[in-house]
Amino acid sequence: LEEQRKVGIYLPPAYDPAKHYPLLIAFDGEVYGLDPQAQIPLPTILDNLIAAHKIPPIVAALVASQGTRMRDLSYSEPFSNFIADELIPKLRRDVHAGLTAGDVTLTGSSLGGLASSFIAFHHPDVVGNVLSQSGSYQWITGAWEHDLPRTTEGNQLAREIAGASKKSIRFYLEAGMFEGPLLDSNRHLRDVLHCGDRLRTQCHQNPARGQHGVRILVVLGTAARRRAFIRHPRSLHTSIATRNCCETQLLRVDRNGDANEGDPRLRT
Repeated sequence: LEEQRKVGIYLPPAYDPAKHYPLLIAFDGEVYGLDPQAQIPLPTILDNLIAAHKIPPIVAALVASQGTRMRDLSYSEPFSNFIADELIPKLRRDVHAGLTAGDVTLTGSSLGGLASSFIAFHHPDVVGNVLSQSGSYQWITGAWEHDLPRTTEGNQLAREIAGASKKSIRFYLEAGMFEGPLLDSNRHLRDVLHCGDRLRTQCHQNPARGQHGVRILVVLGTAARRRAFIRHPRSLHTSIATRNCCETQLLRVDRNGDANEGDPRLRT
């Protein structure tokens, strides 16, 4: 990407660097906990699920959008390569997480869901699970920047998957019943994934939801669905992942949102 990228690293309670952990990577990191007033405090959610023994201890990486969301999350090959070839290998080395494709889950809402599926499809040897909330599979490349003809088709990823051979990826797709074309595109992708048993898929239509990102589900290894409940805030650990992932600047974000240098649980 030829730029610095902020990535928040969540380590579970009683993290042991000698052990191996599943890895969850969330896009739009500011929304999932990097910002003090995040809409979806993923670190708190994971703390609660682990404490309730609903999921095993995991490591999570919250990838910041930092102003390039439209560029990175809509069918971007450079961003896809950054996640698969730089970020995940670094996390495997530094925190012993996601050592196999089956231990790696990508998640996000809207364009984050689209990016999760796109990256997994193009790197099935690195990513084995996708958790997509209200994925924008109807997205048309260039629609944001240009006035495209109304005849221009969306569902680009679904068409690509339809022409591909079977891959070992687990998908969980969720969309609200009132999300219009977005819901239609999720149903279309579901049908493509099921056709010929190309991929293992679980689908959920939420009749009570009509907007993006109001619920979080966690998929780990076996693609088990987990409800998450928001309770108390927790500290979040952040780093800066640079090109080739060879430099790391460590910060610690307290409960009050102030940044402090260093954290003995993170490696430089």
